[in-house]
Amino acid sequence: SWLLPPVLASGLTIAAGMVISGALHEDGLADCADGLGGSSKPERALEIMKDSRIGAFGASALIFSIGLRWAALASMPIAAGAVALIISHGAARGAITIALATSSYARASGTGSLVAPGISPVELAITAVICGLLGLAFGGFSGLVAVGIGWLAALVFLLWFERRIGGYTGDCLGGMEQVAEIAILAALLASIAG
Repeated sequence: SWLLPPVLASGLTIAAGMVISGALHEDGLADCADGLGGSSKPERALEIMKDSRIGAFGASALIFSIGLRWAALASMPIAAGAVALIISHGAARGAITIALATSSYARASGTGSLVAPGISPVELAITAVICGLLGLAFGGFSGLVAVGIGWLAALVFLLWFERRIGGYTGDCLGGMEQVAEIAILAALLASIAG
């Protein structure tokens, strides 16, 4: 970075993103981790997710999420880090449409129920193309591959949610976004290092 050491600049960048988004996805990740880590019974897991208090699984998930994103950004040259932020933020948010198009909402009500009617396969395909083009435009072939890896990571998490609680919740969408973002950043870092 021009003014700050990379570690500090990366940390402030992560913090700024959380402030701008209201830490919505981080909150979802923490609640999802608490619920799915805290109970093997679907009903109890959903109940734990609704609890506003953070538990050990949620705190651990947040530490790993923030730490991995921070480490990935701090390990990149500044220009590559800026590109990685654009790709990872856009494509990771797009990845949650996989759940909206292919799965069902696990609760009768909640934040996620606002989008629970879902989206069509055509809308999912359009989102996938836009995210792929975002990766390609800003990161070339490596950016496109990174987006694919992020979406695959989100899909794996969705399959886990379906197995555990019979679908997704708003918290699960936040968890999917965070996992996709980490996977995209890791893939981009690997392409730079390799």
